[in-house]
Amino acid sequence: MRVHIAQGGSLYVDSTLENIVAHYLESSAVSRIGVYAEDVGSGEKLFELNSQQVFRSASTIKLAIAYEVMRRVDAGLLRLEDDVKIERSRFVGGSGLMRLMAGNLKPNVECMLQLMLTVSDNSASNILVDLVGKSSVNNSMRELGLKGTILAGKFMYARKKRFNSTTPADMVRLISAIYVGRGLVS
Repeated sequence: MRVHIAQGGSLYVDSTLENIVAHYLESSAVSRIGVYAEDVGSGEKLFELNSQQVFRSASTIKLAIAYEVMRRVDAGLLRLEDDVKIERSRFVGGSGLMRLMAGNLKPNVECMLQLMLTVSDNSASNILVDLVGKSSVNNSMRELGLKGTILAGKFMYARKKRFNSTTPADMVRLISAIYVGRGLVS
């Protein structure tokens, strides 16, 4: 990665993705990293490093949950306006905003989607998993050809040796599918 000073004193970085990743790996204690970049329009692979390696997904799996919710909305099986029941006993860690809003919240599917995707609310995510089913999320990922993306269970619940997982390439392909509307109307 090279930094240049242009005429007039402006700084700009002359760098390729490969150089950025190499620099990060050299200057970090991270032992494993995966990267995948693709041109969404053409499908051309631009860069990859461990792109098929399975990683714990953390909150990125929430995109798969959102995809399945919207697939069901498109199929007429769910409506964004459908009410959802929220019980305080279902609150888990990572649900701060939902806890604060609990008394004032008019919970429906759309609200849960917004909380899941904008503030990564784990309770909202779990409610949506209960609504659509773990197996439905996984089946939709298989239909998209995303073999490394697995919703093993809900958020903040202990699981023995099974974790929500994905690959860098799967996440890019899922985002691309959402972007171009593959399998979705909405």
